[in-house]
Amino acid sequence: MPAPQGPSGGGISAPKTAAPGDRITIDVASGATEITILIPGRPPELHPVGPDGLVEFRIPSDATPGGVVLISDMKAGNPSSTTIDIESS
Repeated sequence: MPAPQGPSGGGISAPKTAAPGDRITIDVASGATEITILIPGRPPELHPVGPDGLVEFRIPSDATPGGVVLISDMKAGNPSSTTIDIESS
C-alpha cells in the first residue's frame, strides 16, 4: 500500500502515482471530515475521514493509465487538494 507523501502539517497528502487496483492511504490534515475523489469518467465519490485523519481508497482496476485522480476536501474559503497520476500496472 503506497504511503502518503508530503507534509502532514496541513492539507491533503497522497502518493504521487498509483496503478489501477492499488490500495492507497490519503492523509487529511486539513481538518475536513470528508473528501471528494474525482476520477475521469466516474461520478464523484465522497469518503469519510477517519478519526486518525486517514482515508483508504482503492484505485479502480479499470482506471485509465495516464489519467489523474483529483482529491479535495472542498472546504469553502480554503480548500486543499492533491492529485495522483495513474500509471500502468
